[in-house]
Amino acid sequence: MYWSTVLNPFFRHVDREYENLSVAEKKALDEEMEEEAEPWFIPFPFTTKSVSQPPYKGSDPQWQQFIQLSKDKEAQQQIRSHLSQVVKGAVERHPAITARCGGPVKIRRYWLDIDFPSRPPPVFYSSGLLMQGDGLYWSTQQVDSFAVKRLEKILWPQAMAVSTWAFTSTLVKQHFMGISRALGFESSKPAQPFPPVQGGNIQQKTERPLPSANRQTPDGTPAENASHNVSKTADPRQTDEPESGGKTNFVRDTAISHIEGMKQITEGPVREFRKKLSQTWSPPRQHPPRGCVLVSGFVECDLPKAMVLIDVWGFWDPRTKTFDSSSTFMNLRRIQLKRQAPARG
Repeated sequence: MYWSTVLNPFFRHVDREYENLSVAEKKALDEEMEEEAEPWFIPFPFTTKSVSQPPYKGSDPQWQQFIQLSKDKEAQQQIRSHLSQVVKGAVERHPAITARCGGPVKIRRYWLDIDFPSRPPPVFYSSGLLMQGDGLYWSTQQVDSFAVKRLEKILWPQAMAVSTWAFTSTLVKQHFMGISRALGFESSKPAQPFPPVQGGNIQQKTERPLPSANRQTPDGTPAENASHNVSKTADPRQTDEPESGGKTNFVRDTAISHIEGMKQITEGPVREFRKKLSQTWSPPRQHPPRGCVLVSGFVECDLPKAMVLIDVWGFWDPRTKTFDSSSTFMNLRRIQLKRQAPARG
């Protein structure tokens, strides 16, 4: 299936393009292909497998480096300080944190542990077509772990599926509650804790006669009819303009009303979708190189307006004396404001 729908049309297109080239272009292309001795590997989907590596041996150079590092306390402290500076730089470059908490950034404290892995990270292999200068072969090659993780995010979007389920369940629950209220199984208005009081004073106030035009004010002028005043001030929204008239766009008004209605209906489900997506989604992470040391813990940064706590996982490579940037990742745990205003009710 993959051959007939993807590879076969691709190879036919390459052959047609090659036939359309001139003699000089074909010669130049052949010479370039001869110079490029590196093979071209096309992996097939759903053929990737993870292979666990055997534990380190005492004679391995990586294990010997672990022993040297475990005895060097000064080097361990330098590694911790280096990782804290990496976190500080990441906080300084984060626009949302600096805009909310200000600058400059200072390191208040950190707690970082150094762990020596007992075995290397797993290796991923994938099967596919290997194109070399002398032909086309079926082969199994080692592939990058980051590409494998990213492909898993595409083929199995777990975070998107869970978030979509949260959206759908919230929407169904909302419609079910609306139908229940419409059928009278659930009251849409909360019941009053006490019944209204029917006292005699209220009845006496309601039975008093309204002011009449025959009554006079103390200066001798007749009083205005109260009923007339009530009719004028009953609806302050009334104007002298006619109630109807002018031009209206029925299609536009109907579309706008439907859009507003959909916004109100989906406001709660969309909020649940975003909440669940932020909880379950994480970027693909690459495995560290062989022989790296795990440095993990937290770093607390002091900013003018808040304290920022960052969880960090770094992988120190003893060969390069640096942290592997592709596998190091951080997570914002908490922002504690130094001055907090009361919440608005």
